[in-house]
Amino acid sequence: MFFSSKKPSFRLTALLAVLLLLVGCTSQTSSDPADSSDPTENPETAAAVGTPVEVATVARSDLASQARLSGKVAATRDVAIMAPLTAKVTAVYVSVGDQVQSGQVLFSLDKSDLQSSYNSLADNYARSKKLMEAQIEQAKINYDNTAALLEIGAASQMELDAARIALLSAETTASTTLRQLEDNMKTLRDTLADADVKSTISGRVSSLSAVAGSWASPTTPAAIVSEGGSQVTVSVSETVQPYLFPGDTATVYISSLSDDPFLATIRTVSPSAGAMTQLFDVVLDLPSSVTATAGMFATVIFETERRENAIVIPNEAILNDGISQSVFVVEDGKAYRRIVTTGLIGDGVVEVTEGLSGGEQLVVVGQSYLSEGAAVRIMEG
Repeated sequence: MFFSSKKPSFRLTALLAVLLLLVGCTSQTSSDPADSSDPTENPETAAAVGTPVEVATVARSDLASQARLSGKVAATRDVAIMAPLTAKVTAVYVSVGDQVQSGQVLFSLDKSDLQSSYNSLADNYARSKKLMEAQIEQAKINYDNTAALLEIGAASQMELDAARIALLSAETTASTTLRQLEDNMKTLRDTLADADVKSTISGRVSSLSAVAGSWASPTTPAAIVSEGGSQVTVSVSETVQPYLFPGDTATVYISSLSDDPFLATIRTVSPSAGAMTQLFDVVLDLPSSVTATAGMFATVIFETERRENAIVIPNEAILNDGISQSVFVVEDGKAYRRIVTTGLIGDGVVEVTEGLSGGEQLVVVGQSYLSEGAAVRIMEG
């Protein structure tokens, strides 16, 4: 009985000890401010609350809508150099890219056949001239003899007329035949001189198909010489063409030359669209300091519409759900959605015509993670 009467007392004592221990721990935890579960009681915890974002102040500035298009470098004028006859090329004196002067020999043709033809024609001319001069002399003698016979009554007037006609015919035939032979000889002489084929303009050799040992003909360009400063040609749509005028400038990049842009001046704007492309051709003059080769690719940036004192924000700040466009602005540490209407699009920026008035703290990084009224922490960009 003594053992049984002591057992409940031992259990109660142990339970009271555990309860006292728990109460002590709870009291200590509650009295420690650093362990408070209320973030408003701990400034460090309160500062950590909210989605981190980067912001920028909405400002006004001038804005121009841009059209970025691809074009190609071309020469001011291309002149095709043809061989004067079908002949074998004996020598070529220039290469593609060489600067040449008007009258400079580009390549030579084989003259042997030409020279042989000219010599034969010259011999034929000499023989024909001697023969026809003899025929004329004989016709003149016949005419003089017939006239003498007419005076003594030994010939008729009809015979004298026939002799006169024969003389005139011999003179006419000789004149026509010899003139034709002279023209043929002149043509061959000129062709012989042109066998050393020369450039007809000063410029740069942009194409060359003449090769020593190959044949050249009057129907296919053996070389192309490009004259004048380089130009850029580009095709634009009907939405861009009305804003372009001769004398205006555009920004041009030619990546094969440099990463730096330069300004080119619009020379011509086609008033009508191409039948196949339905695009308008625009030609721009490159500055004289730019040395480009025909065929290089260029990027041309035209400015079209302009806005002054427009509200301008970065493109990436805008959220688009397929129905509307919106942005987030920060007020009193919280994010609020604003539905916006956009206008002109510039280089990485866009005009806002409705929804912002300027001066707002616009979320530019982190807006995709926000909801209406969410707490935010502004981070330095």
